Amino acid sequence: MSGKDVKVGGADVRAKAWNITTGDFTADVPTANTLGASLSNGASISVLANGADGKLGATGEGDIAIEASVRWHGASSLTLDAAHSLTIAPQATIANRGTGSLTLSADTYGFDNGGSLTNQGTVDWSRSMGIVTGLYDMNGSYTPGTVYSNVSWHPAPFTGLVTQFTAYQLVNSMTDLSAVNNNLSGNYALGSRGLEFAGAPEFGGIGTAANPFTGQFDGMGHLPADLRLSSTADTGLFGVIGKSGVVRNFTLAEGTATSSGETVGLLAGINYGYMVNVGATGAIGAPGNTSTVAGGLVGENFGRIERSWAGVNIIGVGQIGGLVGLNDGRIDQSFAIAPASAGAQSTVGGLVGTNHGVIGRSYAYEFLNGGATVGGLVGINTGFIRESYAASRLTAGANSTEGGIAGTNSGRIAANVFWNSQSSGAAAGVGSGTAVASSSGLTDTQLLEPASFGPTWDFTANGTWVAGYPGPQLRWLAGH
Repeated sequence: MSGKDVKVGGADVRAKAWNITTGDFTADVPTANTLGASLSNGASISVLANGADGKLGATGEGDIAIEASVRWHGASSLTLDAAHSLTIAPQATIANRGTGSLTLSADTYGFDNGGSLTNQGTVDWSRSMGIVTGLYDMNGSYTPGTVYSNVSWHPAPFTGLVTQFTAYQLVNSMTDLSAVNNNLSGNYALGSRGLEFAGAPEFGGIGTAANPFTGQFDGMGHLPADLRLSSTADTGLFGVIGKSGVVRNFTLAEGTATSSGETVGLLAGINYGYMVNVGATGAIGAPGNTSTVAGGLVGENFGRIERSWAGVNIIGVGQIGGLVGLNDGRIDQSFAIAPASAGAQSTVGGLVGTNHGVIGRSYAYEFLNGGATVGGLVGINTGFIRESYAASRLTAGANSTEGGIAGTNSGRIAANVFWNSQSSGAAAGVGSGTAVASSSGLTDTQLLEPASFGPTWDFTANGTWVAGYPGPQLRWLAGH
């Protein structure tokens, strides 16, 4: 339903989805009762206040006012998107019993118009396992009001959520991005219009070793593009992510990073926190020295990286990995696909340059050129690797140590880790150190067959893996 003025009080709407677009939207008692009844009957409702009759700024400002209580039970969701501001009146309560979600969005078009989120009433999710999301302009204000959360709520795996109700400041410009450094413990989300940084000045990153980013940054599935990163310290969109920091749900597209510092990755120089559902494409130049650590996504990881990926062309010297340069933490359900060229004294791995931590359910399909110690999955392994594979192609330098899985291994590589013994260019799974069984080597054809990977790899309908090329693909990526 759309129009300059939309009145729905007293209506009986039964549908799977009900979308309302209007200039300004006010939920009085009849309207609030209609919304609640329709939500309880299974209709997920989305209200967009866009200014007037679909023409932004024609008359009204695009405000939403909830003046009466909206209550429902079940799994239906309510989304309130205001082009300007959203207000919940003092006497009003929005409440769900069940698993329903609520989104309260001000400045929903990302115009930096001062759109504010003001709750003078109550948001009651004490009997719901759903989530509540608030969004408001960084130049606006947020009034939390009374909020009740469910003490039994817990985040679903791989969401990166910390609390049931999270209010985020919107990042809509380079100015907003830079302003994150003014409050490194805040909660931020990328605005709906996405960010194009072509022609923008180089960005020095968010957070430092002395003052890391410790808040939450949710990309909301957007695709910021063409960001140029440069720093003399830890280089990345985030210079350093602290232990409580969470970065999730976006891909940095066609980014570039150059660094004269010690660590560089397109998303983070150093990560001590949690990164999930993030990715990066672009290029990194790390021409420094053998102490440089460069990774397509993260330079050095001390925290957790899950369901993440990189397709980054890396040229450099030091410890180089398609996803992470040096891993001291945990990596799960992640992958790297791109070329990497390393200097003569370098350590280079398709997924990780040097692994001291834990890698599980991950893979690399990289084209690796040069380096002194080269591995299709990791260059040097002193940690633990399980349920992973490498389909990387290796063109190592003269007198190099190379292996289809690891260049050198003094850690543990489980029996369910595999490599392409036909096309990798490596003579063995491990170049030096603790070897792997010859059964860990698979041909091009065997990599395409789930049966080749044994009983510990889960290819069932809800399992981690699906068949794919050049080998198994992660189910979250394949969208099954």
